[in-house]
Amino acid sequence: MAEEPNGAAVVRPVQPQMGAAPENALQSVRLRPRADNASRAVSVAELEDVPPEEEDHRVGQPYDPLEELLSLDVTRGIEESVDLRPVFQSKWTVKALSNERNAELLERATRYKRNPRTQEQIRELDNIEFTRLIVAYCVTSPNLLDPKLYAKYGVDRKRPDQLVAKILLPGHVDRLAGVIMRISGFRDDLVTEAKNLSSSEA
Repeated sequence: MAEEPNGAAVVRPVQPQMGAAPENALQSVRLRPRADNASRAVSVAELEDVPPEEEDHRVGQPYDPLEELLSLDVTRGIEESVDLRPVFQSKWTVKALSNERNAELLERATRYKRNPRTQEQIRELDNIEFTRLIVAYCVTSPNLLDPKLYAKYGVDRKRPDQLVAKILLPGHVDRLAGVIMRISGFRDDLVTEAKNLSSSEA
């Protein structure tokens, strides 16, 4: 600590020696969740060190968008489990919506009407039907397209949206559709809108 001519104290930083790290320097710590905690959120106290041979050396490195595209496995499906307890004890599995399936289901849920004033044809999307269709086609376990389900509940196999409405509560449709849209890359506001629409007709 030095002193100015006017008597005021001045704190001057201590310069570290060459080659030595300052005592208060931030150290790089690599941690990961323990294996037994992989299925839930964990606290810092529950993390364990990552051995040097298992480190991901890409961490902290800038990503090249082109390299990411070149290394992308387009055949790899994105899936996630959804908990529907207490009604269903087993977790359900959903997959992301592909571009082809999205286009198909949008067309199936579209209604064509004629404007009485201009006589022009108007396309209207039935959001309720579309939401139920993506649940029917993107739930992989259990298989909601299994013929046995349609026979048991007396539903036309051409109307999987009606099966979804018959066997699932509105909250279940909300939860499943929300996860499907999120892992399919839709924005959060669109996910929220879809969930609200799926609940508007209970």
